[in-house]
Amino acid sequence: MLDFLSGGGSFFVVIIIFIIFIVIALKVLKIIFRTVIIAVLAALFPVVARFIFGLNIPVTIESMLWFSITAIALYFIYTILSGGYKIAKFAFGGKKKK
Repeated sequence: MLDFLSGGGSFFVVIIIFIIFIVIALKVLKIIFRTVIIAVLAALFPVVARFIFGLNIPVTIESMLWFSITAIALYFIYTILSGGYKIAKFAFGGKKKK
């Protein structure tokens, strides 16, 4: 059942892969949770804009879906650009001068 425990160094490889898996899974769940919150808030935007701020935005399913999908797309673009910036900063940052 737990044959990987009997192999010398393979146990540590499995543990390292397991830890990496948990870290990546938590990051993905965090992104999914934020995406859901952003989608709900963006879907409520036409309601708030019309009834609180008096803007002439139609409150229909189509407009709510449009705002929600647009917000999700903008969030994913932001996430990709932010990740790319962090990778580029790490790769090309070098040492800081004192």
